[in-house]
Amino acid sequence: MSSYLISPYAKLHEAPTTPGLYIWTVRPRSAVDVVEASKIYAHATLSAEVRGNIRMRYKGFLAKDIPDIEFTESSELNELMSDVFFAVGYPIYIGISGNLKNRLETHKRQFEKSMMDISRSRKKDVRNQEAQHFSSDSDDESVYFGGRLADSWPPLLSKDCLYVKYVIPVECKGCSSKNCSRICLQNVIIRLREAEGVANSLFNPVFGRR
Repeated sequence: MSSYLISPYAKLHEAPTTPGLYIWTVRPRSAVDVVEASKIYAHATLSAEVRGNIRMRYKGFLAKDIPDIEFTESSELNELMSDVFFAVGYPIYIGISGNLKNRLETHKRQFEKSMMDISRSRKKDVRNQEAQHFSSDSDDESVYFGGRLADSWPPLLSKDCLYVKYVIPVECKGCSSKNCSRICLQNVIIRLREAEGVANSLFNPVFGRR
């Protein structure tokens, strides 16, 4: 069977170097974290077009309507909601890579770089890139995700709330090569890409592929 592993944000450098599918998610720790984390999921929007009679059309974006969340630091819901967030595992992003360690470190590096330099021009660049398509395992895709995440990251939410879950195919569990050159790699990547497509369609991550 495939392996299923979890890494906290601070330990992404310990991710395996094998191919795999990865899922970014959050686990809030406090009342403030829960409220702030909910803003990430409110960020998800849908592009919609409604047609009526006499060739009438309405087009635009629909934002998710998330109810106001009010917890106090002493609320008994705090610990429960932390576990609920993690158990449900609503994904922020789902991707694949031929080398999980390299890909996740790139995500982290670009996310932190963008967090330090969020400006009006940066936000404009992110919006302009939204219509572009990137391959599943490219530097451009990683830079793009890091910037989008930073652009939408609530300022009061600690980065320690970030986690990455990953699934390693059965063929790769015993492979320790940092640059996999096994004959099976091509077939593994094909299956991972298929799984990625199905996962994005089923689970609708906040930053899904366009």
